[in-house]
Amino acid sequence: MEWPLWILQPVPFGSLTWTFPNCSIAPQVGDCAAMPINRLLEGGSFSPEDVARLNDAYERALRDLSVVDRGDPLAETVAKRVIEIGRTIIDPIKIAQLAVETLGLK
Repeated sequence: MEWPLWILQPVPFGSLTWTFPNCSIAPQVGDCAAMPINRLLEGGSFSPEDVARLNDAYERALRDLSVVDRGDPLAETVAKRVIEIGRTIIDPIKIAQLAVETLGLK
């Protein structure tokens, strides 16, 4: 199941905030910058296409592991593994599969 581009969530005092659960679509917006993979990619020698590809693989791996909380230490471990594997493999689906397999969690 693919996430919608945006979701409105109520916050205190009845205001609304935009969140972008699929940050590969909007990697520079809001909460996406705080995701472990984006922090690790900052200042690196990655093209915008590489960043989008690695974000896609990262999201797929987390979804496969049922990790929802991007603040979970496992999310950062997955991000590091995705970046490591993504240096030699281009396909985000394969990167995600290998990341999950090499962590030995599934």
